[in-house]
Amino acid sequence: MKNLLVIQLLLLFIFVGCSKDSTEPEPVPGDSHISVSGDLTESYKVTALFGTSTYTGDTVEKEYFSIVLFPNEEGTNPLALTMLFKSGPELPSIQTYTIGKHALGQDIPANNFGGGFSGLNTENFAGYTMTQGMLLFKTVSESNITGEFNMSGYWQQFLEEDSSRTVTITGNFYAAPALED
Repeated sequence: MKNLLVIQLLLLFIFVGCSKDSTEPEPVPGDSHISVSGDLTESYKVTALFGTSTYTGDTVEKEYFSIVLFPNEEGTNPLALTMLFKSGPELPSIQTYTIGKHALGQDIPANNFGGGFSGLNTENFAGYTMTQGMLLFKTVSESNITGEFNMSGYWQQFLEEDSSRTVTITGNFYAAPALED
């Protein structure tokens, strides 16, 4: 299994690189925000985008519906992100999903999402694999998705991991579609 953090960064570049031009999506209403406690303590506003991404591994190619939350406050690490993803390109339903320890490249069970987080600390870039939590979608349409989540996980950087370094992340979002070709 490939490292979840590396895959998350690749997904970030897919979302950023799939735009038709260099313009940013129009701001959407709502206050999207995350708070982090534990190994890191952070709280900041985010911009949320959703779309379909394709994971291509050595012997597998899979599509995922993904939501990526980027910090949108001045002075934050532009590579920091929170990501939520499920198997298949379909929009999720309005319901509560379980967040578990799932990685891109895997088949994620129905009613489950995977998650990952990378912190804002630019001197010690850290990634966290989410192992448990919940994700509630309040509204779902082709033009926006709103919801909230609470998830926790442990530190992982490339092939190293430390399950004693944990974070809990809570957040809410108003996501717009990512610009796609």
